[in-house]
Amino acid sequence: MNKLATKWITRGVPAITGMGLAWVAMRIVRNEGRLLLRELELQDALATNSWKEKSRLLRGH
Repeated sequence: MNKLATKWITRGVPAITGMGLAWVAMRIVRNEGRLLLRELELQDALATNSWKEKSRLLRGH
């Protein structure tokens, strides 16, 4: 391999790997907020006495 190809591989592969890991971490953080909100909605559904309200909250969005 020539020097240019070696340079691209040695710098490109770690950069692409790092960007992929950062993307996965951002998705986890974003989904965590949504899951916490959904958990609160489900707790509200369990606390209410209205079956209509329970079914609406348990169905989700």
